[in-house]
Amino acid sequence: CLVGSEMCIRDRKRTYSLRLGGICVLLFFFTTRLGFCQSPGDVAFIAFNADGAKDFAIVVLAPISPNTTLYFTDDETTGDDGFVGSEGVLTWSTGTVPISAGTVVVFTDVDNKSNPTFGVSIGSITRTGAFGISSSKDGIIAYTGSNANAPTTYIAAIQIGNDASELGPFDADGITLSHTNLQIGATIVVIDAVASPDGAAYVASRSDKNTFSAYLESITDAVNWTALSSSGDGESLLPFADDAFTIHQTTWIGAHSSSWNDTANWSNGLPSSASLASLSLIHI
Repeated sequence: CLVGSEMCIRDRKRTYSLRLGGICVLLFFFTTRLGFCQSPGDVAFIAFNADGAKDFAIVVLAPISPNTTLYFTDDETTGDDGFVGSEGVLTWSTGTVPISAGTVVVFTDVDNKSNPTFGVSIGSITRTGAFGISSSKDGIIAYTGSNANAPTTYIAAIQIGNDASELGPFDADGITLSHTNLQIGATIVVIDAVASPDGAAYVASRSDKNTFSAYLESITDAVNWTALSSSGDGESLLPFADDAFTIHQTTWIGAHSSSWNDTANWSNGLPSSASLASLSLIHI
């Protein structure tokens, strides 16, 4: 919008203005997407340890609203939107503050709720059933639901020590994960480069993408992981790296002209709809 010789930027709550001392242009304020984490690929698994008291880590790839509940199970799917019921569930309550995209969340010593360090790096968890992580034909599924036994949306999965041509080691026939809308190479990580891996971790870049969802391609490519064989020690991967994943960021400096499309006016190139674009010299 035009206001005299000022550039105005509106988000949902406020109007910001940047005085350019010349021609006014319309500037869109880019923000990360807000809302519940509820779509496939909104989180991804980036590490696991099948030894000791069992651990795993995820990266949040879409912002999570306060007081969200996500479930993690190592159970088998039945093919009719349910689980066999022979394994266990971790219920993650994310806490009272939003969780930004790019945040890494670590789940520690999850094989027994009586472990002194049983817990999660953000929010809190509870454990029911016999949740555990095995190094041979096992896996973890992340999902939302009205409760732990009534999944509504499958978010991500990791399968361990299984043939990548099969859709899931943690189902009865190798194909029943097809009803979940999760896909190998997109939202399912397969770690099968070594037999019965005791642990693995994503080791590629966390700062080379323009969107958070673009990291899924790297995360689901097993060449970007370090995996330990059954003779290794998954505990040696601890502590998991918890450095945040980041995307392209650029700041308006207006050094060259008043044109939005002039690269010289931005500190790190032109922003896209997925960039973290900020403005210097803002006043409200």
